[in-house]
Amino acid sequence: MGRASLAERISALDAPEEIEDVEAIWRSVRPILILARIILILLIILIGEMFDDVYIKGLTIGIWAMIAGIPLFVLMSLGLLFGDRFNSEEDENTA
Repeated sequence: MGRASLAERISALDAPEEIEDVEAIWRSVRPILILARIILILLIILIGEMFDDVYIKGLTIGIWAMIAGIPLFVLMSLGLLFGDRFNSEEDENTA
């Protein structure tokens, strides 16, 4: 078949995308999770450097930030992997 004309391509852009609500929600939540992971790493570093001499129960605030921050980072990463896995399966089934 020949290539689509310019008018056909423009009209295809005007057609609404056929996506499910879950996929639309995931497309809006995913960038927030990615940004939150970056901010979390920066906060762990910043808190560790600012409160290096403050101790709570024998550990510095920097250590406590890592104790809380690393599992949060892993949970966010697993959430992203889990959400992307369902997205990619749907794309493979429609292709």
